[in-house]
Amino acid sequence: SLLKRYKMAECLITAGWVGPSCDETFNVPGIEKDKIYVGNKSEIEALTSTVDGELDGITFEATKGLFALTVHKDTASWSEELQIGANSGYYYNTSLTFRTIDGATTVRNAIEDMVGTALVFAVKDKNGSWFIIGETDGVELSEQTKGSGAAPGDDTGDVLTFSGVNRGKVKKFFNTDAATTDTTLSGYLL
Repeated sequence: SLLKRYKMAECLITAGWVGPSCDETFNVPGIEKDKIYVGNKSEIEALTSTVDGELDGITFEATKGLFALTVHKDTASWSEELQIGANSGYYYNTSLTFRTIDGATTVRNAIEDMVGTALVFAVKDKNGSWFIIGETDGVELSEQTKGSGAAPGDDTGDVLTFSGVNRGKVKKFFNTDAATTDTTLSGYLL
């Protein structure tokens, strides 16, 4: 009998990298508490990219855009985890977590509206870089907990986790320079 062996196409590396300069090794962890924007994935018509691996524009359906969220200080973070399938390529498990600071009914209703909805987030880290979470397939509200706390200093508010499987890594959003990037993203706010 004849056996054929099938081999997956190789992806060859095309470049290396040099370690960061001393100034770049002091990154501050976390996301700015008032620089989290969210939109419905289904209302995005296109994400544009001039530089490979970075996004620089978002086209929305008419009258659609992003909503600004303010969260509790030092509670927001995102992560991605590369998953490699034996024969099925790769994907990224992406998540974003933060704690709300407002327990108003409108906030609680907005959280409920997020259940089952594919979302895209734009978040600004504490080093001044913007990232787009959920670009290819969105992220969904996967966990919500709320507590009253019992003693001074206890956490209160809703802790929300959004997660999803995306076909690409989280990308930076950058348009020309830091000021233009901030202006571009704030221009998408409703």
